[in-house]
Amino acid sequence: MISAIFRVMMLGLLRDRAALAMAFALPPMIYVIFAAIFSVTAGGDLSLKIAILDQVHSQTTQRLVKALAKSSDIRTVAAVPENLKAIEDMVRKADIDAGVIIRLDPSFISADHVAPILIVSDPARAIAAPIVTGRLLGVFNEYLPDIVYGRSIADFETKFFKLLGPQRQGLIQALEAIKKETQEKEKQPQQNKTQKTSQLVEQKNILIRNSASATVVYYAGAVGFMFLLFSLIQGAMSLIDERQNGITDRMVSGMGSIGKILTGKFLFLVLQGIVQLSLIFFLAQFFYGVDIVGKWRECLFISIGATCCAASIGLVVATMCKTRQQATTFSNFLVLVMSAIGGSMVPRFLMPPWLQDMSWLVPSAWVIESYNAALWQGAGLSDLALSISLLMILSMVGFIAAMLTLSRSIQS
Repeated sequence: MISAIFRVMMLGLLRDRAALAMAFALPPMIYVIFAAIFSVTAGGDLSLKIAILDQVHSQTTQRLVKALAKSSDIRTVAAVPENLKAIEDMVRKADIDAGVIIRLDPSFISADHVAPILIVSDPARAIAAPIVTGRLLGVFNEYLPDIVYGRSIADFETKFFKLLGPQRQGLIQALEAIKKETQEKEKQPQQNKTQKTSQLVEQKNILIRNSASATVVYYAGAVGFMFLLFSLIQGAMSLIDERQNGITDRMVSGMGSIGKILTGKFLFLVLQGIVQLSLIFFLAQFFYGVDIVGKWRECLFISIGATCCAASIGLVVATMCKTRQQATTFSNFLVLVMSAIGGSMVPRFLMPPWLQDMSWLVPSAWVIESYNAALWQGAGLSDLALSISLLMILSMVGFIAAMLTLSRSIQS
């Protein structure tokens, strides 16, 4: 009896492809995604994008710019900003994770002790500034150690006493020797211990337009769209029950048509989705201070695109699957993978570059980045036109695919 029950369950699992995928394909896939993300963040291998603005153009600053460009820990963008405002705009639009402004020659210590390097970042990516600071100090120790030692000597003279002529001459010769040795070893860099000095780098956050925290703003859209997918796909599964009970066949043979049936369900799912998102944004506005009222037009258009996209995905799943159990299993697989890759669970900027590029293949990334751009970055409708258009195009493609699939199912 025991072996018979075991055999029946084994055959049932092997014959159910959806159950096989949920049991043996989904867990390893989700693990690989999260392992790729957290191995980068926890291991210190997070490669952030920066833009460099050199306002000095001295020999030292040119050495620094070249060293940053060669560093494998930082990705420098090709665009060269013109001024501080351009840097802040790039950070605010998430074109870069942080901006590096070289405003003084690091070889000298200014009389008012202003840090020669300013790092501009966004509170939404609070981890970016400390990481870039650490990588920058590491570049100094690796490629410009003579500058670090020179600043230490100058600081010593300022706080204690001036060095005598022979002492200073000997130190200058030593620094020149260090400089030459470092330039010879640039092709085979060695990792050195980072020397932390508050006088070399200063951090600054851009001005924010929202009283809520960046995390609260981000996850309003991220959580909203993930559960929107779950609920609308679940709602579209009524189509499976109607097909199994023969209701769909009777409606088609009567006055109805496949287009009318799917349109009615589509409109209901869109309305349900907008109400669902409105409840989340209501809580975000009145309990956490997210500026939903001030950006209601942008949020409305994004929500329409998001709900249309989620509804069409739900209809495609419901018309492709033969049973509710099969649809539930497949939809869980689909939504979890899309949410993990698209940024619903972990912000995209924490992902490795290859996964960030891959995330643009799923609509979750479009929706989340659109909400974040509107609510945090202050983007207008013209800035969001592309992503909203893509969501609507995907919705139309999904609706047409659902019509063709359901028509083929009824005819067969």
